[in-house]
Amino acid sequence: MNRKTECLILALTMTVILLSSYILYTLIPLEPVIEKDPSGLSAASHFQVHMIIKFWKDGKIVFQQYHAGFKTSLGMNVTFAKETGNATLYNMTQYNFNTTFVSIGNGTAPTIASTILPNEWAKVVGVQHAGTYGGYNITAVITPPVGPNWADCIGLNFEAVGLGFHDLIYYDTFSTVKGIDNSFTITVEFQVTGS
Repeated sequence: MNRKTECLILALTMTVILLSSYILYTLIPLEPVIEKDPSGLSAASHFQVHMIIKFWKDGKIVFQQYHAGFKTSLGMNVTFAKETGNATLYNMTQYNFNTTFVSIGNGTAPTIASTILPNEWAKVVGVQHAGTYGGYNITAVITPPVGPNWADCIGLNFEAVGLGFHDLIYYDTFSTVKGIDNSFTITVEFQVTGS
């Protein structure tokens, strides 16, 4: 076999290899199997929040639920802003606030893109406790206005008490509770962990 034939065979072989690689990695993209939560982070590195909500009337529990919630995109921005201090990549106007306020609302379910609960009708200061290396808890008591009100979502926020701030860090939904008035007491506990 002469040198010219050897070069032609080598060129054809390389072309087949490159074309095969192009087809395998471009036209048929292979994605790693990674369990993801709604925030888009892999299960190996993410935040978890669980909520316990209880509605009391006349000293008796009329509704309670324990459920896993979600971290919002705004919450991720604030977290990464705190960690990096990078004003080019993240909104640094909020990174210095603390997550200590609990809100309640109703209507269309919030999503990770939400910055405020739908129809938010109350927000109170929560009390941080059970702080550990990997998390913390916040408990709050909400005394509803005269009403009647209804509720199906709860949030953990970083702005001062007051409605209308776009400051939702974590949220969760629960079965709708109707007929809420000022004879109710609502207790909420958020359990936040990171791994």
